[in-house]
Amino acid sequence: MPKITVLDEATINQIAAGEVIERPSAVVKELVENAIDAGSTVITVEIKEGGISFLRITDNGSGIEEGDMPFVFLRHSTSKIRTADDLLRITSLGFRGEALSSIAAVSQVELVTKTPESFTGIRYLIEGGVEKGLEHIGCPEGTTFIIRNLFFNTPARKKFLKSAVTEAGYIQDFMERIAVSHPQISFKFIVNGQVKLHTSGNNNQKDVIYHIFGRDITSHLISVKGEDGDLTLTGFIAKPAISRGNRNYENYFINGRFVKNPIIYKAIEEAFKPYIMLHRYPFTALMLTIDTELIDVNVHPAKLEVRFKNGEELYRFIYNTIRNTLEGRDLITEVHLTKEDNARKIEQKLPEPFEVKRRQEEGLSYKAPHQPSSFTYDKNNNSNNQISSVLKEAIKATEIGQLKSYVDTAPSILMESKARLQEGLTEIPENTGIYKGESSTAPQKEKTDLNNVLAEGSIGTNQPMQPAEIYRYLKLMEYMSRWLSYRKRL
Repeated sequence: MPKITVLDEATINQIAAGEVIERPSAVVKELVENAIDAGSTVITVEIKEGGISFLRITDNGSGIEEGDMPFVFLRHSTSKIRTADDLLRITSLGFRGEALSSIAAVSQVELVTKTPESFTGIRYLIEGGVEKGLEHIGCPEGTTFIIRNLFFNTPARKKFLKSAVTEAGYIQDFMERIAVSHPQISFKFIVNGQVKLHTSGNNNQKDVIYHIFGRDITSHLISVKGEDGDLTLTGFIAKPAISRGNRNYENYFINGRFVKNPIIYKAIEEAFKPYIMLHRYPFTALMLTIDTELIDVNVHPAKLEVRFKNGEELYRFIYNTIRNTLEGRDLITEVHLTKEDNARKIEQKLPEPFEVKRRQEEGLSYKAPHQPSSFTYDKNNNSNNQISSVLKEAIKATEIGQLKSYVDTAPSILMESKARLQEGLTEIPENTGIYKGESSTAPQKEKTDLNNVLAEGSIGTNQPMQPAEIYRYLKLMEYMSRWLSYRKRL
């Protein structure tokens, strides 16, 4: 059997880092919680490549004094507790003193800090748990951590990380939760130079929910407030219309700490059970304040689980508070209908002869023709007289209507010539000129094409027309007149 030996400090730190620092989001969690404990009101988190190659966390907190710098990255060095009894009265988010030593053991860390009382700041470099430099620099009040090349000396750990986009998504989920639980702090989250989250820090939790989850969820929020002895529950829940197929919308915080506990989520789901579908989970953003002596937060390496001394009492309190909030409320989503305009504009096109179905729908009598060129029209049908004046005006505005009005006002000589042609008079003296409103002799003119006659506008002018041109034009007028009479019957 091999001999038992005591591990060196570097190996111990890397083992501890395996429990505390699983991925870049764990680094952000530990450093942001330390910034909150330092009394910061503005916290900025910037990452590149999912936080694997670059992480920067900046705050305006109290900073670190120069005399404490040798102990910052030592294991179990903390300013949160002094004795074991303090573990029963933990009010801060961090308390173990393992985070900084674990981070420094697996990355390259640069620390810049300054206290309000100091004239200059301090820049401290540590790489893989080994100190690289310490110097005084000018910097603003607060603390800045720059983490480069995470897991550079543990390639086996780095191999199990997911893609940069996925790792950045984990960090963004944490930033959204911490922003909801601390609305009094302004958070800014930057990914590859793009701002993904920026809260105002105005201590309005509803504004933070609107900024993160959007208008649809915010419009369905219901305020929750309950108190029973040492227990206080505040925050918001959404109406049952807002639900999801998983518990990602169930956000609840105990003394400002995001946790996952079966007692709490069972109480929430049981209160919503009469109002929500099966296998659907509600939206909650609840802040639970409880006496620190009634809970134990030192049960999980990442501090995501807690134990309660009064679990049954806590269950009843949360259940009754949410149930009383939901009862007696109108939980049906409002639907606003717009009034229809009674004066509808009549904008329609007259049906063509082949549109049998449309003519029947519009109440116009139409009998299917036996031949494409003929049809039967019912004069006794009263529906023929129901065409509104609006449609008649629309017909007059068309090209056919304008042509009809032009034909109706044509010179009387054209009508006389048409009658003479119909009686069989086919020969017209070539020396006869036709003028507007009168007849007279004129010199003979060369025959021209009908298109040229129409284009030059000889009708209605003093230019003479040839007999062949008159005949073609009258035949054209006859066809147009028949077609217009047919359209009029429609």
